[in-house]
Amino acid sequence: MKIIVVTPDFGAGDVPLGRLYAEAFAELGHETFFLAQNSRVTDISFLGRSFSYLKRTLSPITGASQISENILVEKIKQFRADIAVFIRCDTLSLGAIREIKKCTNMFMVNIYPDSPLVIPGVERKNFSEWLAEFDVIFSSDSYIKKVFYQLGAKKVEFLPFAYDPKYHSPKALANSDSTIFSSPVAYVGTFGRLQKDWLSSIQHHGLKVWGNSWD
Repeated sequence: MKIIVVTPDFGAGDVPLGRLYAEAFAELGHETFFLAQNSRVTDISFLGRSFSYLKRTLSPITGASQISENILVEKIKQFRADIAVFIRCDTLSLGAIREIKKCTNMFMVNIYPDSPLVIPGVERKNFSEWLAEFDVIFSSDSYIKKVFYQLGAKKVEFLPFAYDPKYHSPKALANSDSTIFSSPVAYVGTFGRLQKDWLSSIQHHGLKVWGNSWD
């Protein structure tokens, strides 16, 4: 089976997640292709993420996002996969999703690892119609399934988070790294107003926060 995994044009967290899925599909014997909506987002260094941020910010002036989207759609159509797995990809337009469906017979899957009530997907135009274009939405929160249905999804399934022992295991740190990364309590995730509120109540326990948009 041919499977294409597509990641969005923002957030360094989605790229490793997409690569893990692509690697897992390949290990199961499927022909797999990994593709980022913005090719530079695969560079998760500080410089790479900064470049991607500037590109998104200036996109209304330069038209860069539309160009990137057009290139992405053509690549997806050329690969002719049996299944297309999108890692959220909120910024991929409704028109692009419909173009992909019109020109291919791919089964369209969206792995949406966040609540749409926290991540600002519901603020975008046509979000309900956008959700309805996917054959299935996979949510990491079972209680959020009904929210996706209310927002327009056709089918929603629960897909809990897991770990891969190849990557997710304790690491021995040098003293210099330990000073930076060690803490009694840590939170890893993208900024959100709700997260900020409840994390503020435990910050006195030596909390360290890692993720996008906290600055």
